[in-house]
Amino acid sequence: MSYKAFIASTFEDLKQHRARVIDSLRSAGFVVDPAEDWRAAANAPREFSAARLQGCNLCILLVGFRRGTVPENEHRSITQIEYEAALARGIDVLPFLLDDNAEWPAAFDERKSDPQVEVWRRDLRSRHGIETFGADPVSLRVEPALARWVVEKESNRARRFRRGIYATAMALAAMLLLAILYAVHVAHTPRMRSRYLSRFLAVHDATVFNHSSNGLYQVARVVPTYGELGSETKFGDEILGTQRSFDMLVNNAGIIHYTQRQNFITLLKRGVSIRMIIWDFSEPNRAAYDAFCHAIGQEPDGTRKSAVDLYRDLVAIRHDVETDRKTYRGHLDFRVNTRPLLYTMWIRDWGSPETTLGHVSLQFYRGQDSWPSFRVSSRDGAKMVDNMHNEFEYAWRTSNPKPAGAF
Repeated sequence: MSYKAFIASTFEDLKQHRARVIDSLRSAGFVVDPAEDWRAAANAPREFSAARLQGCNLCILLVGFRRGTVPENEHRSITQIEYEAALARGIDVLPFLLDDNAEWPAAFDERKSDPQVEVWRRDLRSRHGIETFGADPVSLRVEPALARWVVEKESNRARRFRRGIYATAMALAAMLLLAILYAVHVAHTPRMRSRYLSRFLAVHDATVFNHSSNGLYQVARVVPTYGELGSETKFGDEILGTQRSFDMLVNNAGIIHYTQRQNFITLLKRGVSIRMIIWDFSEPNRAAYDAFCHAIGQEPDGTRKSAVDLYRDLVAIRHDVETDRKTYRGHLDFRVNTRPLLYTMWIRDWGSPETTLGHVSLQFYRGQDSWPSFRVSSRDGAKMVDNMHNEFEYAWRTSNPKPAGAF
């Protein structure tokens, strides 16, 4: 590391001593900007000389038998001002005092005419460990003091570095421990575990997992009611995201007829092919229809009415599609199935990996208070999507184009 040093002293009496110090500092690799190199300055000497301390690490103070120039309205000399400015800035000071018994030119000895010279010299001895020099500049040896100062400085810097490394390591270890404790807490808190896993899965496969109203898919999601299927998920958005085809096998017609009708019409106008299988609600299939509704806790007559309304609406929409090909570029077909549908299934864009999405909701015969469901995309479940498609095709082939009897 390169250090910068400042030399504070009177000038005329210590000119040769300053030159020796400057040479020693530069030989030791110090950066020095001595007064000898300064050019004229507009501000007062006490200001610009103290300002030269900026960026210095060390101050070499040379004190003879005079204090030097004392600016107007000031009781301290410029050298004293420099010294005190160095202390105020936290700069280390190495003071060297002219030996009391040194043979010194009388013109530069002001100890009798300025009592403050001895006061300052005594003060320096009491505040610092000082070294002395004689009249011969060769007697001023700053190298040992510089070496001690550099060793101490570098040792302190190394100590601070080690402490910094230790503190950083301890902080990282503490952060790691806190992260582990937090992870354990999350792992043992179902709600938090579900939320974080949901965020991960939403990034991993947004097609499947980022579909709830708040952008979080609660893992192993249970939709309490069919109403919440529409209000708490993005079911409508998923329908509108269809690009080619939408195949649905449904045992409850209400949610389709009353909440998603307009979305399906939009798809038909866009050119999407829609196929829908609903449960046969006709009189010949009444016994099976009613038994299943009772088993899953639904009222048969109301459920049948929704199915009838949906069927009639589908007939009307298909008529519009077939007669107004300018408005409707898609295709609509639907069938009825006489067997109990123990699940609801829909597949969006089978065969198009980028937008394929499959959904299955399960029905239970007893204790039914929610509809467990799962979803899968081509990204992570291409085989499952194919199996779902094959299941739908089988159900389609074994279903009837229209109800078996009057309704």
